[in-house]
Order: sequence, then C-alpha cells, then structure tokens
Amino acid sequence: MNSLVALLDATLLEDHIDDHAIKIWCNRIRSLKPLPAAICTYLHNIETIQKHLSDYAIPIATVINFPHGLYEAEDIQSEIRQALSLGVSELDIVIPYGKWLQKKDPLMIIDFILQCRSWAGDKIILKFILETGAIQSMEDIGVLTELLCQYGVHFIKTSTGKMVPGATDMAVEAIAAAVKRYYDLTTHKVGIKVAGGVRTLEQANHYVNIIREQLGDAWIEPRYLRLGASRLLDEIIRNRCGG
Repeated sequence: MNSLVALLDATLLEDHIDDHAIKIWCNRIRSLKPLPAAICTYLHNIETIQKHLSDYAIPIATVINFPHGLYEAEDIQSEIRQALSLGVSELDIVIPYGKWLQKKDPLMIIDFILQCRSWAGDKIILKFILETGAIQSMEDIGVLTELLCQYGVHFIKTSTGKMVPGATDMAVEAIAAAVKRYYDLTTHKVGIKVAGGVRTLEQANHYVNIIREQLGDAWIEPRYLRLGASRLLDEIIRNRCGG
C-alpha cells in the first residue's frame, strides 16, 4: 500500500467545498506515510491547502483549461500565470479534445502544447489530459500520446475524472504502447497518469500492473507514474485503520 501512496496525486476537485472541509481533508493527507507524490486541486483551493500543509513539502498541482478543454488562449495563459504566482509545481492541462475530434489536426495540438510550455516555463511538471472518455479511438489516443511525447510533455494523463468513462484498460494500454514506441526511438521516458474512476486498491494495482507489463519496473515510480484519485485516498486510510 505504501508504494501506491507514493504514486498518488491526492485529488480535491469537488465543485463546492468550504475551508473547514479542506482543513479536514488536509489532516487526512497528514496521516499518510509516505506522503503522496502531489496534491491536485483547483486554483481557488491552493492558498487554503498551503496554509494547512505549510509544514509538509508536498508538491501542488492545479488543473488548467478544465474540465472541457474549451478556454480561449488568453484565459489559459491567465490561469497558468496565476498558478505560477501561487507557487505550484505541476500543471494538469486539458487538451482541446473537442477541436481534435472535429478536425484531427496535429498542428493545432502542437501549437497548444508549445503555447502552454512557453507560458509555464521549464521548471514546471506538465501533465496533459487527453480525456479518453471523449477520445475513444485507440488510434487517436496513440497519435495524441506520440505528439505530446515529441513536444516535451512530462506526463500523459487519461482523463479529468469528470466524464464517464474515465480511465479504461484499453486507453491505458494505448497510451503505454505509444510511450514505449517513443522510448524505443529516443530512450526518453515520458510518464503516465491514470485518473478517472480509480477508486479501489484493486483498481490501482491493476493499472500499475498494466504499466509494468508494457513498460517495465523503471516506470513504477512517481517520476513516471501517477494515480490521480480522490476516493482511493479514502480506501487507503480505511485499510490502514483496519476497515
């Protein structure tokens, strides 16, 4: 279980939550040993979380162009600028998947990646979200993953968790296969974040095993594999407390 906690992006993306509830959530994070790889939340929650976890060195990620991938460029730039001013370490950015489904235009995706990279700078970990619940073609998932790998993304993330289905075996396998093709050509490792519907220890271990089978043990560490989940945190704490 400790190995799963180390891979966890503990996620707080509830649409309506007050400061007291955030404090309780942060106390649950404090109980984890080891600490999670990162915390992923909305921009407006960051300062409250930082206040309650000020003595814990946990990287904070926030979501950008979330959840539908529809924001205009200037709004995305503004979100990224605000995130950087708050000291985030990681950005989980939704690609404009609706535009991709309409036109299948690789240049549009490349331009989007490069814009986001230029706004974020070179010190931020970038995770780009495909939304595999919308992009259900394994060929499309493979093409997009390869594009993201080629243009300097640190992680490919399955989904926002706001659409059904979220992560699926087929989507994770397609992403992993594309990451492996890229690695075989370049020897450069790109990470994978599995998110969307990962609620149980059994599911989490299942996805870890898919990655291990396709990419090997070298990927089973927080630099190259993350599990994005909110309810999984509940199960981990329940199991540690004996039920």
